[in-house]
Amino acid sequence: MGELVDDAIVDVENIFRRLKQNNRLPIEAQKSAIVIVFEASKEIRSSIVFGTAVVILSFMPLFALSGVEGRLFTPLGFAYIVSILASFIVSMTVTPVLSYYLLPKSRATHHEGDGFLLRVLKRVVSHLVRLSMAMPTTLIILTWIAVGLAAWQMSMLGRNFLPPFDEGSIQVNMTLPPSSSLDASNKVAGAIDRVFQSMQKSAENPAGEILYFVRRTGRAEMDEHASPVNFGEYILSMNPESHTNRDEIIARLREKISVEAPGVD
Repeated sequence: MGELVDDAIVDVENIFRRLKQNNRLPIEAQKSAIVIVFEASKEIRSSIVFGTAVVILSFMPLFALSGVEGRLFTPLGFAYIVSILASFIVSMTVTPVLSYYLLPKSRATHHEGDGFLLRVLKRVVSHLVRLSMAMPTTLIILTWIAVGLAAWQMSMLGRNFLPPFDEGSIQVNMTLPPSSSLDASNKVAGAIDRVFQSMQKSAENPAGEILYFVRRTGRAEMDEHASPVNFGEYILSMNPESHTNRDEIIARLREKISVEAPGVD
């Protein structure tokens, strides 16, 4: 929200400041309100343009992300950039017009001095500035120490945005030609069942990669995810005590299924 209104705030603040300065001048030296609004907006136009460009450029790396993080953040980056550009266009067009209609006759532009809140903030900031100027070397040393600590902490962080997901199960989908019958699907599924059974944990094969598996062939027409009988789905529960790597298990499954059920996706 702050980024969306930032351009407009910068524009309005400069217009407000210039109007106050203009009102302090003698009547004969004052410019018309529309000239002041135009010149004040023109003064900070380049700052708004470059500020918006920097924000947009900082979001560009999101479009290079791949995997789950890419799917999560690419739409976010796109929405953010579009919103910032819309805010920029409004600050270039609508904001100066509204400032021209609302600010010249407002009481604040004719008021001498700062408001209560601004006076308090300036008083606090002035003490901090004097303190920092009184011991610049100490502040610079403390800053570099903080930077070093931050760099050390950053080196301890993980390199992946999201860890690889492994819920201990594998989903296997099989698709036959569209005209396949339920009997044909069951026949192919029987061959695939034998592949899974050969890798299943048992008394004879205690190191089997699969604990158990379930199959669903097709889904009812009224189901939210209805599918015909030529589509089947397996859920394999993996054996956590197996010493075989997950990728190796998937590679073996692909190889064996392609042999036992040729022509099936």
